[in-house]
Amino acid sequence: MPRKANCDYLQSSYLLTSKFNRLRKLLSIFIAITMGTWANAQPISQSMVARYPALGAYSKNYVDLYSTRNNAAALALLQQSSAGIYGERRFMLGQLNLYAASVGLPTSKGGFGVHLNYFGFSLFNQMQLSLGYGMALSEKVDIGVQFNYHSVNQGNGYGKASSINASVGALFHLTEKIHVGINIYNPLSSKWSKAKDEKIAAQYSFGLGYEASDKLYISGELVKDEDLPTNVNVAIQYRFMKQFFARAGIASSSSSYFAGLGFNLATCRVDLTASYHPQLGISPGLLLLFGFGKKKVPSSNGDEAP
Repeated sequence: MPRKANCDYLQSSYLLTSKFNRLRKLLSIFIAITMGTWANAQPISQSMVARYPALGAYSKNYVDLYSTRNNAAALALLQQSSAGIYGERRFMLGQLNLYAASVGLPTSKGGFGVHLNYFGFSLFNQMQLSLGYGMALSEKVDIGVQFNYHSVNQGNGYGKASSINASVGALFHLTEKIHVGINIYNPLSSKWSKAKDEKIAAQYSFGLGYEASDKLYISGELVKDEDLPTNVNVAIQYRFMKQFFARAGIASSSSSYFAGLGFNLATCRVDLTASYHPQLGISPGLLLLFGFGKKKVPSSNGDEAP
């Protein structure tokens, strides 16, 4: 075979293999989404690195606005009004982009939070709008409740469905360094508006956080989705200096790893995040948190950002 023809053949084979691998990847993701569209909407629309900031809820000095998304009791610990946005390109595919926005407002009677999630593209997408409230029962106990509106839109005439449910959570500060929490999502087993025989799966979580120092924080969480195996999430955060920290962790259910670098600026925090799935690849993300107004209580770990 002539050299030019051989090069053309190799190039064509490479392009064909790349397209096939991409198609196989898309097909695997599509099957996973289609199988879980109705019964398990929350896990599907959840960020691959959602546990990255969420595990900060099991603490007092490492809580931020995004920690409150998965346990509303953490809203009682917000020190400053804040707003945040997050974007993620899941598995490097534009059809699986996820966007999230949050606003948190602490008051003398507790903290309020509003969260919005959007996942997908024109032919398949999910949206979740949540309103949460958290308050302190005592110095040792915080409780919270969150109401969620879900919608699923499938193009090409397949229609839409929606549902309303709630979650309740509590945090217990056993010592200054050790904190535990529980959260129950959808305890009343709400169902989809256009699929009365399909309910949204309930989810139960229990977490533990250890504030080893003002630089080191370790946390773990057990998450049990209805009809699915128990998932174990473990994360560690280390602050190298006042303005810079790193986080890393693992989620056992998908054998996925997640990590991030955070930078504290004068009035905002920037986090560069990423997760890695052994079969589906990497999912990069960017998180921005903005603080405004006076802090309710100074933080003992020296953070200047929310």
